Amino acid sequence: MHSVSDCIIRIKNACASRRQDVVLPVTRMNKQICEVLMRQGFLVGYKKETVLGKKVFQAEIKRVRRVAAFTDVVLYSKPSLRIYVGLNDFKKVLRGKGSAIISTSKGVMTVEEAKKKGVGGELLFKVW
Repeated sequence: MHSVSDCIIRIKNACASRRQDVVLPVTRMNKQICEVLMRQGFLVGYKKETVLGKKVFQAEIKRVRRVAAFTDVVLYSKPSLRIYVGLNDFKKVLRGKGSAIISTSKGVMTVEEAKKKGVGGELLFKVW
């Protein structure tokens, strides 16, 4: 199972079913993804909890007038086919209304942050 796709699909399904929060497994990648989604305004916050003896992240989904800020997502990179993008390969998502998330050598970040730092990396997903 790919942890990135599992994390993002859990958040997408929770938004579709109008839940306030979602439970995610504790991994470094999931923590970094939650931090990036918080900075972009898709999540309100997250906290680490223990449920039935297992450590999990409890992430709260941001709502705007009872509608989730997280509308849809497109997954790009997967274990069988990694998609890498260079510094000049970045394009806007929905004319700037969405965000593309990449994994770089300096951590998980948005395309805009990667351009400022001058790094490329693995394109994980686009969210809007």
